[in-house]
Amino acid sequence: METRNPIEAVSILRAAKSTLAAANPDGLLQSTCVTLGRALRRAGRYDEAEGELRWILDLTSTHLGRGAREVVPILNELGITYKYAGKFDEARRTYRRAMAIVKAKVGPDSTYAADILHNVAGLAHATGDHRRAEAVARRGLAVRSQVDDQSSLKTAADRAALAAILISRKEYAEAESILCEVLVSYERVYGSVHREVAVVLHNLAAVSVAAGDLETAERNLVRATEIKRAVLGSRHPELAITLHNLGTVLHSVGRTAEAEGHLADCVQILSGVVSPQHPTLSAARTALDAIRSGVQN
Repeated sequence: METRNPIEAVSILRAAKSTLAAANPDGLLQSTCVTLGRALRRAGRYDEAEGELRWILDLTSTHLGRGAREVVPILNELGITYKYAGKFDEARRTYRRAMAIVKAKVGPDSTYAADILHNVAGLAHATGDHRRAEAVARRGLAVRSQVDDQSSLKTAADRAALAAILISRKEYAEAESILCEVLVSYERVYGSVHREVAVVLHNLAAVSVAAGDLETAERNLVRATEIKRAVLGSRHPELAITLHNLGTVLHSVGRTAEAEGHLADCVQILSGVVSPQHPTLSAARTALDAIRSGVQN
């Protein structure tokens, strides 16, 4: 379900879940619960998303078996939710179980496999294992090329994820080239105000920071922030990540008061929503403490 209002999607899907649970049509109930979990995750309600997905995972595993093919989409979405919440060990175990089922029941060169490889690469990136992240992302793209059109949105998402990893690997030229191409595709399909557009702008800003072009970095981060606020709301965890980077850029150019405000908002949004050890939350707290310590001195 695509909607600009994730809260509205959650309301609709919860009503559908209640109706389907009463009728007990297994396949439709499973897909509805996965979609509900995704909508809750996109709304930044990670605990609720985890609860819904674990509920349907337990139900499906009981009825069809722990190794049933139907379990894979549930595990994949649950792994994403764990990653966003900073529960990296849980995400790793969940993806491992999903991939074992795919290899046994579907095959290693399938859409299922490409989707899981995309997310495993993202998890490796989030945990700082950038070399492995790049290797897995490229393997996922190779699988995707066998099962999907090269102009598809899933291929674009794979390439955008690879570009983010390449930034961490300091492969800036390739990353920028990919991101510019993906941005054109996303704006053509989604328009200029969409979460995926904001994510690409966020990553293009990182390329600009590496090149020392802080003016362009700030411009892209401001635009990404505006889009995320419009699409996701002012309290969404994904907004906090961009606020952190914007605060860091502004601090670098001496705009301390603005930087402090953005970093404080980041900490406030993420606190109690993600793991206390989440890398963005930890980095924002450290930067905020440094700014406030400097002001006091």
